[in-house]
Amino acid sequence: MKYISLLPDLQSQVGHILDYHLALKEALARRGYSHEAWVPRACQIDLPASWSKLLLNPKRLYCNSRAHFLALQQVADPQNSILFLEHFRLIDLFALFWGLVFQKHRWKIWLLHRYSPLQMKCHGKLHALAYKFLRLKADLTFLTDSELLAEQLQSVLHQKLTVVPIPHGQPRTDKKFPKESHLIYCWWPGGATRPAKGLKHICHLSHLLAEHEAPIRLIVAKNSQAKGVIASPSVCFIDDELSREAYEMWMNTADITLLPYDPQVYGAATSGIFVEAISAGKLPLIHRNTWMEYEAKKFGLRELCIDWESPDILKQIEQIWQDREVKKQLKNMQQHYRSYHCIEKFSDVLESCHS
Repeated sequence: MKYISLLPDLQSQVGHILDYHLALKEALARRGYSHEAWVPRACQIDLPASWSKLLLNPKRLYCNSRAHFLALQQVADPQNSILFLEHFRLIDLFALFWGLVFQKHRWKIWLLHRYSPLQMKCHGKLHALAYKFLRLKADLTFLTDSELLAEQLQSVLHQKLTVVPIPHGQPRTDKKFPKESHLIYCWWPGGATRPAKGLKHICHLSHLLAEHEAPIRLIVAKNSQAKGVIASPSVCFIDDELSREAYEMWMNTADITLLPYDPQVYGAATSGIFVEAISAGKLPLIHRNTWMEYEAKKFGLRELCIDWESPDILKQIEQIWQDREVKKQLKNMQQHYRSYHCIEKFSDVLESCHS
């Protein structure tokens, strides 16, 4: 069996796309399955030898439909191949359908949903329509990485979804950057400094650090300064796009990971960074009414949800960092995450989908 990942949005190392499909490749290899990926021709990062630049402009339906058709024609054994989509939009589904229309064989497509129907056009009704078209040419299997999403999507798609672990959360290095031991290093990860990731709360935090003394060092991407983050001796600006090694080194260096994600977007959607932080034993501070809060409550860690708009947020951060009971519960959560959100468990769940 061969899996083919379709990655129409892969352009750089920012985000989870590359790491996710490298983890997928490793999980499949454990079962003796081969893996390749189709990425845009404009992709500028180093790729595994089995990955090919076959996709065109992802915003143009005709161009990408033709690219899909030509790529599908090259597959030697379609009946023993699975097309795997994990980061896709509505236009990608219709492009894939038109690429399949003139194919002779029936295909298998696995689709991993990451976002709530509330974030989709027409609350998922157009996706449901796209799947009706795709079923004319393919057998569909639906996956998600969130129990909350599985419930929401099932009511819209009228389709059972299998919940899979998040496989790219395990640390691969213990290297760290130099740091001052008397400071609490608080990192807002990622180069995509957008509002849904809690930009306004990080700006608020930077303003307080500029006005008040606190044993806190805020670590943020350079591009956040142009979006309202205030520069001060308490703020450290790092590169927007980090190599995987540099990313993991900052995860290891940080004491606290700041994840004030918007509940409207992340009420049911997962955060790979949250999984990485827990697996690394780092204390994440999160927003109420998010998937992260849902997970934290399982381990009695309600304290991880803080008031991001409070004028006393600096004091809150100090107090939670010093809370021994929180660190004890975090250790329990770390052990569970390391055993569940891993390549082995991911491989097991994918294998179960074949039966």
